[in-house]
Amino acid sequence: MNVPDKPSFRPDEAAAILGVSRRTVYRKLRKGELEAVGKREGLAGPGQRVSRPSLLKAAQRAMEHDPDGIDC
Repeated sequence: MNVPDKPSFRPDEAAAILGVSRRTVYRKLRKGELEAVGKREGLAGPGQRVSRPSLLKAAQRAMEHDPDGIDC
């Protein structure tokens, strides 16, 4: 997994890294499964970003769930 070295990611970037849809990223933000940072902190929606540590944890959980990366 190659995650760019930056502090936060747009939902579409996070979705591409995790192999899920942007809608799934927004759902995970709402449920607290991903940490929201930025101007709408705590709310999922336009302008929201995902923290790098949160994204790395989610990617690790996905890899543990599906090591082949088929069902991330």
